[in-house]
Amino acid sequence: MARNEIIAGVAPDEMFALLLDPYAYPKWVVGTRQIREVDTDWPRPGARFHHSVGVGPLSTRDSTRILASRPPFALDLEVRFRPLGVAHVSLRVSDAGA
Repeated sequence: MARNEIIAGVAPDEMFALLLDPYAYPKWVVGTRQIREVDTDWPRPGARFHHSVGVGPLSTRDSTRILASRPPFALDLEVRFRPLGVAHVSLRVSDAGA
């Protein structure tokens, strides 16, 4: 299991708002090319956004689904990039203070 930590210097609610914005994913998720559609009930658990993911000339169309959301500190996602795989991603936000 991979684990990464980033110190962003913003309040937890600001960071969580970014994590919930599907249209921001191509700016910070490597390989995300385009957000094609977002379910109307986003960001409810079970809702999805549909994306294109790829490297170079290769790409696939798939989706990311919210498994659980506990604003502003935890977001669990199921990221699909078939036929290569499906990943469960847990994003955690903490208040590191000043």
